[in-house]
Amino acid sequence: MITSLPASERGVPGSRITIHEAFYLATAGGGESLSLPIGRIEESYDWDVQLIDTKLPSAKLPILMIKKI
Repeated sequence: MITSLPASERGVPGSRITIHEAFYLATAGGGESLSLPIGRIEESYDWDVQLIDTKLPSAKLPILMIKKI
């Protein structure tokens, strides 16, 4: 049985984190908490990267175009 709680009953009120904090916790912060050399692009760290050619028709990704004034 799958249940879900309404937003008012999940988590701790007023405990939001910023996008920067979330990114850190998902990368370098996660590696530090596990004592693993991951989450940073530095010498002696394990890492993986995905290269995406955004000009291919099959690369259906939203691309932000910034116009210079």
